[in-house]
Amino acid sequence: MFVAYHKDNENAGKLHEIRKMLGKEEPEAPSILTP
Repeated sequence: MFVAYHKDNENAGKLHEIRKMLGKEEPEAPSILTP
């Protein structure tokens, strides 16, 4: 998991931004851990 996060750091950041934009009921959901 750590490796994936480190490897796809940029992708993770983008996903995080998208999740924030969506404003789902998951404020700090582990989007990186979820597929």
